Amino acid sequence: MRRYFFIISLFFHLALVAQSPCSIDKLYISEVYSFGDDNDFIEIHNVGPECSLEGFVLDDTNDFQDFIFNDYAVIPEGGFWLGYEDAASSNFYDASNNYVSSIIGSFTSGLDADGDYVYLSDNNEIIVVEIPIAIEGYSFSYNPNLESCMTNFSPGFENNNCIVFGCMNTYAINYNQDATDDDGSCYVACNDPSALNYDVSAQDDDTLCVYSCQIESLLITEVNAIGEPEDYIEIQNIGSDCSMEGYILDDDMNLNDYFFIENSIIPQGGYWVGYEDSITSHIYDTDGVLLSEIDGSFSSGLGSNGDNIFLSYMGLNTISLEFEASIQGLSYNFDYLGNSCLALPSPGLNNNSCEIFGCTDNLALNFNNSHTYDDGSCLYQSLCEDPLAINYQISVFQNDSICVYLCDFQTTIISEINASGSEGDFIEIHNSTNNFCSIENYMIDDSYTLTDYTFPENSILPPNGYWIGYEDQNQSLVFDSLGNLFLEVEGSFSSGISANGDSIFFSNSSDTLLIIVNEIYSDLSLNFESADTVCYSYPSPGLLNQSCVQYGCMDTLAINYNPLATYEDFSCSFLFGCTDLTAANYDSESQIDNGTCVYSCLASQIEFSEVHNSGINGDYIELTNHSDSSCTMFGWGLDDVGDSLSDYFFSLEVQIPGQGYWLAYEDEGIGFVLDNSGNIIQEIEGGYSSGMSSGGDTLYLASSNDTIIGVVNGTSYGVEFSQSYINGQSCFTYPSPGLSNNNCIVFGCTDSIAINFDINADFEDLSCTYYEGCTDPIAINFDENATLDNGSCVVQCNFDLVYISEVHGSGQLVDGMTDDYIEIYNSGIYDCSMEGYMFDDAIEFNDFTFGSDIIIPSGGFWYAVEDELYGQMYDHNGNFLFQTVGSFGSGISSGGEYIYFSLDDSISMFLVEPSYANYSQSFDIDGVSCYTDPTPGEINESCIVFGCMDSLYLEYNPYAQFDNGTCETPLVFGCMDSLAINYNPHANIEDQTICEFPCNGIEANLTIVTGSWASEISWSITNDNQSAYQNMQTYQNNNYYEIPLCLIEDADYYFNAYDSFGDGWNGATFSVQTEICELVSGTLDIGSSESFEFTAQCYIEENCLPDYWQTTITGTNHTLIIPYNSLIQNSLEQSLSGVYLGVFYENSSGELQCAGSTFFSGSTSQISVMGDDPTTPEIDGLTNEQEFVWLAYDCNTNQELNMIVTYIDGPEVYTTNGLTFVNSITEVPAGPASQMLDLPSGWSMFSTYMIANDMNMASVLSPIIDKVIIAKNNSGAAYLVEWNFNGIGDLLVGQGYQIKTSEAVELEVSGAYVFPEENPIYLTAGWNIIGYLRTEAAAADAVMAVINDTGNLIIAKNYNGAAYLPEFNFNGIGNMVPGQGYQIKVINNDVIEFLSNSESY
Repeated sequence: MRRYFFIISLFFHLALVAQSPCSIDKLYISEVYSFGDDNDFIEIHNVGPECSLEGFVLDDTNDFQDFIFNDYAVIPEGGFWLGYEDAASSNFYDASNNYVSSIIGSFTSGLDADGDYVYLSDNNEIIVVEIPIAIEGYSFSYNPNLESCMTNFSPGFENNNCIVFGCMNTYAINYNQDATDDDGSCYVACNDPSALNYDVSAQDDDTLCVYSCQIESLLITEVNAIGEPEDYIEIQNIGSDCSMEGYILDDDMNLNDYFFIENSIIPQGGYWVGYEDSITSHIYDTDGVLLSEIDGSFSSGLGSNGDNIFLSYMGLNTISLEFEASIQGLSYNFDYLGNSCLALPSPGLNNNSCEIFGCTDNLALNFNNSHTYDDGSCLYQSLCEDPLAINYQISVFQNDSICVYLCDFQTTIISEINASGSEGDFIEIHNSTNNFCSIENYMIDDSYTLTDYTFPENSILPPNGYWIGYEDQNQSLVFDSLGNLFLEVEGSFSSGISANGDSIFFSNSSDTLLIIVNEIYSDLSLNFESADTVCYSYPSPGLLNQSCVQYGCMDTLAINYNPLATYEDFSCSFLFGCTDLTAANYDSESQIDNGTCVYSCLASQIEFSEVHNSGINGDYIELTNHSDSSCTMFGWGLDDVGDSLSDYFFSLEVQIPGQGYWLAYEDEGIGFVLDNSGNIIQEIEGGYSSGMSSGGDTLYLASSNDTIIGVVNGTSYGVEFSQSYINGQSCFTYPSPGLSNNNCIVFGCTDSIAINFDINADFEDLSCTYYEGCTDPIAINFDENATLDNGSCVVQCNFDLVYISEVHGSGQLVDGMTDDYIEIYNSGIYDCSMEGYMFDDAIEFNDFTFGSDIIIPSGGFWYAVEDELYGQMYDHNGNFLFQTVGSFGSGISSGGEYIYFSLDDSISMFLVEPSYANYSQSFDIDGVSCYTDPTPGEINESCIVFGCMDSLYLEYNPYAQFDNGTCETPLVFGCMDSLAINYNPHANIEDQTICEFPCNGIEANLTIVTGSWASEISWSITNDNQSAYQNMQTYQNNNYYEIPLCLIEDADYYFNAYDSFGDGWNGATFSVQTEICELVSGTLDIGSSESFEFTAQCYIEENCLPDYWQTTITGTNHTLIIPYNSLIQNSLEQSLSGVYLGVFYENSSGELQCAGSTFFSGSTSQISVMGDDPTTPEIDGLTNEQEFVWLAYDCNTNQELNMIVTYIDGPEVYTTNGLTFVNSITEVPAGPASQMLDLPSGWSMFSTYMIANDMNMASVLSPIIDKVIIAKNNSGAAYLVEWNFNGIGDLLVGQGYQIKTSEAVELEVSGAYVFPEENPIYLTAGWNIIGYLRTEAAAADAVMAVINDTGNLIIAKNYNGAAYLPEFNFNGIGNMVPGQGYQIKVINNDVIEFLSNSESY
């Protein structure tokens, strides 16, 4: 039931709360996405309080023309602005990421995916961020310091953590534990089936495979078995990176001690080090850097008296080595041949040099400074008693000495020769006796001249010892029978031994032994068992010779394998291939089957599995091998013509694996073989080309024995489906080339409300049929058989959803019709019938009842004009639909009345206010009304506000659109403070700016000049701890405030500065000044508060300023603010501080007089410029619109400077009560000291911009007087040199003169420079000769543009007669040049004003 509504007109005054402007140092560009797609965005973060971005500009260039924030751009505290490129609007979010508001527009300049910049400016300061090269799907986030990193998207939210790209696969060689996003760089995809990390899906050939280490590439390089610090074994990998997984380490052949685990990967040249009984072992790179730790180590104890070590791969291939008793502090080093030596321990590093055992006592006979480890073999001077010895002494009483005998060829032989051709070539000589023997003076050479090497003194061989001489060495070595270094002998042989064969001559003084050297292999030596016997063996210099090697093939798989061979001579031969007669690739010549046999596919194995025949690009055929065995399609042919099969023949290469596929696309020229997971195994040249008909076709696949036929049904819904063969039956499926077929698709009607709905259908084939009608049970025309609603439902209108929406009752004509009408609106979602509804202007309801023909559409209107035969029906867009029968007849009172609207027992009552001819009364659904423009049959217009529209009345309503005669009380402005001198009791509008109060102390002004974060600052002035003045307002950024003060003379005060945030005033300053002095000034640099003490008194001291710098105080002034950061400098661009700055005017005597000044010391200052007092006869200040003239005075130099000033804001001329902010004050640059004039021979014209001490024409021309014939001015007055007659008088600056000289001359004029902008040239009608006063040339048409624009200029000429003709837009003069004169003809009197030298035309 609708309530009764009584309509009362209410007017609301909406007060918009102004937001403080944002400070740019509290903003930063926090996130950017710039890939170049529709998702490009920029996010701005506010770390300060809520503020307005109005006027801020965003662009990707410093032109700042792209996007300007409007006055609705309010960003919350801690919130975000988010704009997408080219979007119609952009959004604001609060600190909790909740949507707050939107504004119209966003940035439109395209961000470059290859890198760009984003600029944000408040028109004073700029934030710039650089955007790196974009990556799709990732944005760049910035912190307040504008440091960036890549992140996942978070528009309107706090930025996500920085992304670190890298490999995240722990099994990869380049695994990065800090990575957060895998960048696909992992080196793990290996396509070699023989590798440990083989990846069946890998396709690249340049990946990193990990293989089992080859036992030939592993060396046990170091063993420590003494127990200090710990027993360890070191293994080095001399091959490529490999894994030791599967290897076993032990000290016996049981091979059950330590098993290497997965990830035991040793890099090329790297080491594995295991300490006995340790829980981990270590892997190092070739430089000894620890790479990883792996679980476990060996536990079998190593014997310090000698032991064996075995390293085996899965018990199949084993290497072993034996080491002897250990020595304290040394470990055993092993080379690639298994040779060992003792050295200082170096686990995980290159082995230390072998210790050289021998005598290290420099007192011994056999001392050698190359020995590093003393083995107790030192020999000391003693005597031998054997007469056969070469050191026999007859005085010996007992034989306790060592006797030395001469060596002979029977017992001293060349036992080993190595001639690999490298630096390791050596000759070994063996003493086979049990005595010491000397080979002193023996000779050795590869020629019979025997000049190469002669053995020196002390060349002694110990019993069964060896002499080793390496080619081209400074020393040769002597070893004892155990291989220990005995001594070093000076020199060695130098003649190279040829590896291809050579001769060695070994001789004493009487006999010579010739040794024939056969061809020598690089890794073997010649082993001389006796003087007549030779064989090859592995090198063993200084040791007993190794056994002779046996050559032959050592590969057990070779046909010529030799089980006795110990040295591979690469003679192995093999015959491998397919030996199965039934295989397609049978090789009759192969003797050994290598597992490569491939068998032809049978019809029972192969079938058509999928065909795609859309008739356009992308058609393909797929065959499946549904057996578990691989087979080749060799011998099969494919065609869509059964009797030719000439389209495509399969080659032997087409080998389809078990459960795998062959796939070929039409006309691509290539086929693919895939495994059962869809991985491509082969790409094979060739493919079918006969196009399949999109209307259906038959495919033939045949060999000499079998034929397979595939029938392709008619075209099936275009490219979206394929025809698949499942269990011998074909059906349509979604395409799956190279993969298992998808399920069959059932086509049919999938709409459950359709008559022919098919519950099994999974693809809509557009076959659905429906029974249409009204399906709404509450509708008047509900059809229970209908399955599809056709929009025809009609319901009884709901009393809560239809209402009188507009009434016009003025009784006058509008647009040619009687304008009294009533409109009814249907706000429901259904078309509805108004049958039974009534309305009237009386409660009896006998005026109008709605009939069954009145059905109002959803959102539509019905309206009727008084006393008409028909009503009108409109849809929700205001389009006319049809007429209805009948209308109301009771007139609507123009003075206002009620209209009653009823259905059954429900009644609504609408109050119609007094009518106006041009306005109607509109109602909302709650019966609330207002006046609007008439819109019968359409959506109501916006409400029209009635009220007083005269702003000079107190009742004035600024929102009123129609004056309803309510203006009654005129405005009276004035001071409403009864304590003020100028209190106005009749004022009804307070104007505090004109209230004046008496001050019995010192009048002063407090000036506050703000910077950023001005809303945080406040202040107070206290006297004797009592508050004298206190801050009463909130300050805006970068603004100026002036507060009048009245201070007690000579009283002490404190100015107290406060900052609510605690970070100082951020550039704001204060000063307290009287008209004659500054009392205190400063700023709060940091912190939350600071006090500044001052006394309210001014001391007038003698100063250096001239009298005309004194100022007369008048009743009006203009305030000039000079901020502390203003640019104040002299003409040399040097900063000025500690100078007086003043503004001047011309007094009644035409002299400069100061109107106001200040002493500028670097802090914010002000000048109160006095205005002229009209009550006095003399001129004592500036008048309105008068320009400021600035001077500076430096008391240190007593120098006065002319200054040029630029301004930030405010009027640039004097204005009563004006306020102006200064930007810069710069000394006017001094002009030149002289001018050089070039005068040609004959007639010319000249001028000057200098004022000489004597401007008499004769004086100026005196330096060239002997070359001057005549000079004339514009009026014809002449200076005649011959007659010494000067009819011109003084030369005038700005005027030009004609002159005739006897030859070309130069004339220098010195004096004071005349500034061009201060000296206009006045022209009289007709001809004139003028000068050019600027120091730089300028185009004649530009200089004279002002007089030409008025049409006053006729012609201008230089002395050559070249002319500027404005009528024809022809400038034959070109540039006007300093020092020359020009003739100008004008129609009327005029004036030429030059630009200053710092400006350009």
